[in-house]
Amino acid sequence: MNLAGGAPGLIMTREIEEGAPPAMLARNHSTRHGHAGDVAGMAAYLLSDEGAWINGQVIKIDGGTVLR
Repeated sequence: MNLAGGAPGLIMTREIEEGAPPAMLARNHSTRHGHAGDVAGMAAYLLSDEGAWINGQVIKIDGGTVLR
């Protein structure tokens, strides 16, 4: 399965926590920043039987950074 169609937003890593400018972190509309587990959860869902019928989609995993 190709998971390249995902569109994760800012995912907090040690490097980002230590060096990101506050303005970059403030752009998030969510109550928290993303973590690797957020992306892993969507990947697990897509790989499960429940996600078997989903294909050809770009799924934004960004906590509301991009509101449309």
